[in-house]
Amino acid sequence: MRSLILLFLCIGLCGYLAAQFPASFAASAIPTSLREHAESVIRYESQSFRLQDDDQATIELERVVTILDPDSDAHQLYVFYGPDTRVVDFDAVLYDANGEKIRKARNSEITDGLAVGGASFYVDSRYKAVDLQHGQLPYTVHLKYKLAAKDVGLFRNMPRWSPLDFDQSCQYAELIISHPANNPIYTETNRIGEPEQEVENDRRTWRWKLEDLPARQSEWGAPPSLLNLPYVMAGFHSFEMEGYTGSYQSWGDFGSFLYDLNEGRQELPDELRQEVISAVADANSNAEKIALLYRFLQDRTRYVSVQLGIGGWQPFSAEYVEQNRYGDCKALSNYMRSILDAIGINSYPVIIQAGNRPYYEVHEAFVTNAFNHQILYVPEEDMYLECTSSTAPPGYLGDWTADRTVLLLTPEGGQLARTPQPLASDNAAIQTIDLQLADDGSVELSLQGEYHGSRQDMLRGIADAMSTEEQLEYLHKNGYLPAVSEVDYELIIEADEPTASLQYRCELDRYARRMGQRLFLPINRFFAYDQVPPADTKREMPIHLRTARLLVDTIRIELPENMEMESMGTAATNFSHARGDYRSELSQEGNVLTWVRVLRLNPVELPAEAYAELRDFYVEIGKADGRQVVLKERRTR
Repeated sequence: MRSLILLFLCIGLCGYLAAQFPASFAASAIPTSLREHAESVIRYESQSFRLQDDDQATIELERVVTILDPDSDAHQLYVFYGPDTRVVDFDAVLYDANGEKIRKARNSEITDGLAVGGASFYVDSRYKAVDLQHGQLPYTVHLKYKLAAKDVGLFRNMPRWSPLDFDQSCQYAELIISHPANNPIYTETNRIGEPEQEVENDRRTWRWKLEDLPARQSEWGAPPSLLNLPYVMAGFHSFEMEGYTGSYQSWGDFGSFLYDLNEGRQELPDELRQEVISAVADANSNAEKIALLYRFLQDRTRYVSVQLGIGGWQPFSAEYVEQNRYGDCKALSNYMRSILDAIGINSYPVIIQAGNRPYYEVHEAFVTNAFNHQILYVPEEDMYLECTSSTAPPGYLGDWTADRTVLLLTPEGGQLARTPQPLASDNAAIQTIDLQLADDGSVELSLQGEYHGSRQDMLRGIADAMSTEEQLEYLHKNGYLPAVSEVDYELIIEADEPTASLQYRCELDRYARRMGQRLFLPINRFFAYDQVPPADTKREMPIHLRTARLLVDTIRIELPENMEMESMGTAATNFSHARGDYRSELSQEGNVLTWVRVLRLNPVELPAEAYAELRDFYVEIGKADGRQVVLKERRTR
């Protein structure tokens, strides 16, 4: 489905009717080849971006899309705007399967509201939206809008076109960009041919076209959609926003523009400056000073999203944050930068694309503003600081911001860098589970767990936000605990390290299955790794898996006195793949079974033809982790 993020990006847009505009909206006019695997079909789309000068543009969209599947969300249309953008036209019309008009969107069906996220406090960004979902499939919607935009240089209004989503086909789509010839554009494209170009007087026009593209299905573990579907991204040589001029000619130029937005906002009130100096007076190293001031930031401020002014990219001053004790990612990063500067430690703002899976891989060859978050970099310690978290240890980056290309904003201009890639051992879950088994199959379970990196992120979050009862329910729901009921439970969060420990005891019925005189005993019933990818015999896309994990489980099972081993199976299991390695060993000493399993998963990039072998690796993990032994009653003499 098309995400709001991509809809936010794909706002480069048009209304030029062409010969390809469908003569009939009837679903029967769609070629059979475009129906296969398609939840919806783009019958016609024309998007245009007309730049009048460095800070004025007209943006238009016209789209006709036929919905074939109830899972499709192509019947929705969003457009974001704000003080720098005016919605001139916004319209939607619904048609039935035969292409007959049902109705135009009612005013009550068009939403106009603040674009407020879950943590937002105040924003000046708004959106219009319409949803013409219809109960009888297939049906068609005809969507239009027109924007008059200024301050076009940053995220909101740049021409970025990604018309297709997975499971969507296209009869015809086009992007038109028109701009003054003395302000050239830089473009990057994927899976789309060369554009038609036209020069007339002092203007240059580019037109990219897509025709008769069958739907492409999503695939497990594939790279982000922008690497697998057609797109066009563009940036201008020069732009202007509220008196600030910038350029996409180089990363250095673009970084200089953003650096200038941050400058002049680091002045601290004298009282705060003295408090900062006093806070680190007894510290023995700069690393210790940074940690102390990071805690100072966390204790003194809170994060709220305040998306105001200059495209939402200029931070509030350090003095503002001190007075109000809140700020967004930019303001809090600037505040941390300011208090570090007060003790002579240099740092740089960093813009980054935060999220578990970046939609676009930033690279050296093409300058674009594919960023949505700001953090801070301290070069002296080679340390990144996430300034919006009230609980994270200093210098810790989780899956949300680790292992991606970022832009450092320095006095010399923008510099690309890479946040650290965690090792598997950085994201470890190490558990010891003791089971006391009764002859009816019930157990008393005791769990001791230690969790690191991304494996402790959720634990840290719930410890800060939930009651004990809520924690137990959440942990059970997410596979950390086998039940909600407990005899003993304790969750401990390390303040200065990305580590959490968990202690838990409970009683469970029917852990093992009793059949006559035998017990069928699963070794790792609750913590088995069973994430097997779907079967796929027609794999097309390469495999990009970014996560690194280390899972170590030691399970000790005390057997009932009246039971003995009948069948234990192979003691040791070992196998490996580029994705990682697996090893386990089962042993018995007296009436205690001990099973130790180590599973290491590494980041990999593999070709499509390697998918079957990769899936076999996961299948083998599931089999090995799902092993069981058979116990039988001891014979009496």
